Amino acid sequence: MQEHREQGAIARRKIAVIGIHGVGEHQCGETVELISCQLQAINPAEYLSFSHVNLNIAVDTKGLVPGKPDEQVSADKPEAGMRALVAGSGSRFKKQASRSQGTADLNVAFTESLLGEGGDYQSEYSTVRLDAHFERSGIAHTVHVHEMFWSDLSHGGVGNSLKVFGQLMQLLLHVASFGRTTMSAVLNEIGINGANFREWSHLYKLNAAHYWLLSMPILLGNALFVLLACLLVPLMLPATYVLYAGIGACLVFGVGCAVGSAYFLLGTLQNKAEPHTPVLANIVTPVVILVITAGLPLYFVQTGAWVPDTTFLIWAELACLGAIGVELMRRYARSRPGALALWLIMCGLLAALGIGTYLFCAASHQWSSLQWIGYFVESLFLGLLAIWALLYLNNIVLFIYSLRMNLDKSISPTKKQAVNTGLVSASIPAPLLLSVILFLWLAVSAAIGKTEFSLENYVPHFSSVFGGASMVDDFITRLVEFSGGFWLLFYFGTMILVGLLMVCGFGPSIFKELFPPKDARDAGKSKALGAWLDGGFVGAALGAFFAIVGFVILLPGGTLMQYICGSSSRGYGLGLLIQYAGAIIGGSTLSFVAATKWFSDVFSGFFQKIRVVVDTAIDVDNWLRERPVGLTPRLKIMARYHSLLKYLETQEYDEIIIIAHSQGTVVTADLFRYYQRKFPAFIGRLKHPKFFSMGCPLRQLYALRFPSLYGWAVRPDLHASGFSEWVNAYGSGDYVGRFLWTDDSDENRWNPGRAAGHSEFCTGPHAHTHYFDPSNRLVGDEINRFIR
Repeated sequence: MQEHREQGAIARRKIAVIGIHGVGEHQCGETVELISCQLQAINPAEYLSFSHVNLNIAVDTKGLVPGKPDEQVSADKPEAGMRALVAGSGSRFKKQASRSQGTADLNVAFTESLLGEGGDYQSEYSTVRLDAHFERSGIAHTVHVHEMFWSDLSHGGVGNSLKVFGQLMQLLLHVASFGRTTMSAVLNEIGINGANFREWSHLYKLNAAHYWLLSMPILLGNALFVLLACLLVPLMLPATYVLYAGIGACLVFGVGCAVGSAYFLLGTLQNKAEPHTPVLANIVTPVVILVITAGLPLYFVQTGAWVPDTTFLIWAELACLGAIGVELMRRYARSRPGALALWLIMCGLLAALGIGTYLFCAASHQWSSLQWIGYFVESLFLGLLAIWALLYLNNIVLFIYSLRMNLDKSISPTKKQAVNTGLVSASIPAPLLLSVILFLWLAVSAAIGKTEFSLENYVPHFSSVFGGASMVDDFITRLVEFSGGFWLLFYFGTMILVGLLMVCGFGPSIFKELFPPKDARDAGKSKALGAWLDGGFVGAALGAFFAIVGFVILLPGGTLMQYICGSSSRGYGLGLLIQYAGAIIGGSTLSFVAATKWFSDVFSGFFQKIRVVVDTAIDVDNWLRERPVGLTPRLKIMARYHSLLKYLETQEYDEIIIIAHSQGTVVTADLFRYYQRKFPAFIGRLKHPKFFSMGCPLRQLYALRFPSLYGWAVRPDLHASGFSEWVNAYGSGDYVGRFLWTDDSDENRWNPGRAAGHSEFCTGPHAHTHYFDPSNRLVGDEINRFIR
C-alpha cells in the first residue's frame, strides 16, 4: 500500500471491489449498482458519484486447469453410444474412489474433476465497472467496483422465458442426482480400503440407478407418449380439413426433409457432430427420413389415392416427429450420456412392434391407423409401468439400506446426513414428476373430450385393462387411473401435508422477503424470526420423512394391491377425487415454477423473491453437475471469475475486496480453496483478498446435504480459504444461509450488529434477498469499513 508522500506528489491508493450476486436470474451490472447505492447511503461525502466503464475480458482457463489442452487426457473412455448407457448413469467423480486410498480435501478434488478436459474452453465476458475517486487523509483513493456476473452461465440465459421448461425438467429430474453426488464423495473420502466400502458402494449404486431410471427410460418413454398423442391429431381432423392439411404437410415435409437431411449429412461430412455423439447416428437419421419419404410415393401408387388422406398425414407427421426427437435426444445426451442410444432402441422396439401389429392386423383384416396407434400406446404404457415398478423396487432397497446405515452407531453423524440426502433426492423429485405427468394427461383428456372423437372401432389388445373405453378422453382417464390405485389418494394427502409443513415453517421468512423490516436492529423480532425458522427446519425434516414414507411405501404398496386385486379406483368411487388431488399437486408445481418465471420478467421483483427456493435448487444442481464433460457450469463460471482476477492482477491494485451474496459466496470460497491448494502463488500476487459474504449457504445447506464435500464449511479455516480476512453477515430469517462460525446454542446469535472480536454478525430479522437494500445499514457500514 502506498500510503505516503513522495517529494510533493500525492500518495495514491487503488482498490478493486468485486461484487458477485447470488441465486436466481440477475441482470448484468445489477450487483455493482446495489453496492454503489450502499456506499452512497452510508458515505455520501466520498461516494458522491460513480462513473461507468464498459469492459470486455477474454475468458480462458490458462492458469486454472493444470496442463495444456493437448496434455489433458481423460482417464475415462468417451461416453458415447452403447457404452454411455452404463457409464453415463454413474458419477465421474466416483470412478476415482476405486483407485483412491481416501482423499483429504475432497472439495478441491471434486472441483478438479469438474474442471477436467476444459483446458481449451474460451469465451468473452462483457461487464461494467463503476469508478469512484476521492481524497481521504491526504491520500487520493480510487475505488473500482467490478462485477462477477454468472447468472447466464447457470440459468441458461437472462430474460428468456422459454427456459422455464428446461428449468422445470431440471427441477423434476436432475435434482434426483444429489444422492449420487453425495455418495460418490463419501466413497472418495473413505477410499477403497476404508471401512464398509462395499456397503457404501451399494448405496451409491442404488442412488445412481434411481436417477438413471427417472431421467432416462421414464422421461424418454413419456416423450414417446407425446409423439403418439400427436399422431392422433390427423384422425381427429374433420374430413373437410384433411385435404388442406395434407397439402400443407407435403410442403412442410418436403422442405423439412431437405433441410434436415442436409443438416445431418453436412454435419457428419464436416466432422461437426455433437460431442460424444456416435457418428452412426448422424448417418442413420437422414437415411430413416429418406426411407420414409420414399415410402410415401409407394403408398400413393399402391392405394391409387393421389389425394392426401389421414394415413398420409400420420406417416408425414411420424417422419417429422422422428427427426425432431432424434435432434432433441442429441442435445439431451450432452448431459445424460446414452440418451440418444436409448431413444433409438426404444423407437426400434416400437417400430418392430408396429410391423408385427400391421402384419397381424392385415392378415385378420382388422388394420386401421387407430388400431395401430392404440397398440403402440398400450404397449408403451405397460412398459412404463414396468419401469416405474423397477424404480419403486430400487427405492425400497435404498430405504432399507439407508435405515440400516442410520441405525449403525459406528457411522458418524455427518455420513448419516449424506445417507439422508440420498433418501430425500430419491423421494421428492420423482413423485412431483409423476404428479405433473398425470396432470398433463388429464388436461389432454379434457381437451380431447371436446372433440367427441370416438374409439368405438378400436379393439384393445389388453381388454382387461383398457376394454370398455369408447372415447379417447375416457381411454386416457383409464391410463391415469391405472397409474395409481386407492392408496394414491393417501399419498397425495401426504404430499399436501408436506407442503403445508413447508409453508408454516418458512412462511414468516417469505413474509419478510415481501415486506422487509423497517427497523432491522430490533433484537426481539430478530430472535423471534430466528427461533421460528429453526422450528421450520425441524418441520422440513419431518416433511421429508413423510415424503419418503409416502413414495417408498404408500404409493408402490397401494398400486401393487390394485393390480393384485384386479380393481381400480373406480371401484371405491374415488377416481375423480384422485384426479383432482393429482391435478392440485401437479398443477401447483407447474404453475409455481412457470408463473414465478414468466411474471418476474413482466412485473416487479415480487415473483423473483418467492421463487428463491426453486432458483436455489437449480443453481446448487448446476454447481455440482458433472456433465457435459469439459463444459460444466462450474468450469464456465470459474473460468470467467479466473479471467476477471487475472485482469485485476495486471491493474496493480493495492487491495482486492470481494463482496458476495448467497451462491456467489460458494463460488468464491470453492475457487479460492482450489487456488490455495493448486496455485497459491496466484493468490499471493492478488495480495490475499478480503472476503465479505452474506446469506452464505455453505454451512446451512452444503455442509448439511453434502458433508463429505463441504464439511470444512462448519467453522471454515481462514488460512485454507486463501483470504486475508473473511467476515460473514446473515439474517435471522434467512432460509438459504446463515452463520458459519457461531455455535447453534449461542444465545446472542440473533442479536443484530457485529460484536468486537467476531468474524460474523446478524443483520436483524431479514430473509435472503434484502442484504443490499440501502436501508440495511449494518451491511453498508461493513462494506464501507472494508474499503477504508
